[in-house]
Amino acid sequence: MQKILFSVVAIIIAAAIPNLQKSLNNYLMGFFRDMARVKARNRRMKSDAVISFSDIKSIIMDKDDDPLQDVVDQIMSGDGKDPNDDAASGDLPIYTREELYEFGHGDSGVLLLSIFGRIYDVSSGEKYYGKDGKYHLFAGRDATRALATGCLREHCLGSKTSDREPDSDVFELNEKSIKEAKKWVAFFETHDKYSHVGSLKDGESIEHLIDALLEQETESLCKKNATKEAQ
Repeated sequence: MQKILFSVVAIIIAAAIPNLQKSLNNYLMGFFRDMARVKARNRRMKSDAVISFSDIKSIIMDKDDDPLQDVVDQIMSGDGKDPNDDAASGDLPIYTREELYEFGHGDSGVLLLSIFGRIYDVSSGEKYYGKDGKYHLFAGRDATRALATGCLREHCLGSKTSDREPDSDVFELNEKSIKEAKKWVAFFETHDKYSHVGSLKDGESIEHLIDALLEQETESLCKKNATKEAQ
C-alpha cells in the first residue's frame, strides 16, 4: 500500500514540476520586466535609477493601476513621442509579416519584434532575442499573444506570413492578459535602448488605450492649470 501511495505521489509531483517551472519562469520574466520599467520611471523623474524597497514591494503587490500610464507620463513630460503625432510617427515604415521576419529575425544583425501592432528594434538585447537567447523565437515575429499570456512556445507567436488563416493569431484577452500586454508595451516604449521603429500591417492595435489615457491626462493637466490661474 505504501509503495502504491508513494508511486501516486511521485507521479503527481512529476506532473506538477513542468507547470511549476513555467509559472516560476513567467513570474521572473514579469518581475525583471517591471524592475526595468521602474528604473526607466525613476530616470524620467530626474532621480537615480536605483530600485528602492518600496519599488520592489509595489512590483510584488502588482499595484499598477494602468501600466500604460508610464507611456503617457513619458509623452506628457516631453521625453516620449505621442503615437498619434504625425510628425513623430508618420514616417515610420509599415511592415508586412514577411518583412518583419525577413529583416528582423537576426540574420542581418537586426532584431525586431511586434506587440499590438507596434514594432520595436531590440537589437541591443541580443543576449535575450538573439539565436542563443531565451526569447530568440520572438525575433521577427508578432509576440502579442506570447507576451500577454506568458506562452513562450512557437504556436503562441504570430504567423510569419500574411496569408494565414483569418483568426489564426486571435486569442482571448481577459483582464489579466490585457494588463500583462500593457506592461510589455510600457516596457518597450520606455526602454532606454529599444526603439519604436514601425508598425505591423495587420497587427492588433493598442493605440486607442493610449489615446484614452492621454485624453484623461490632458484634461487633468488643463484643470490643474485653470485652478492655478484662478488663484
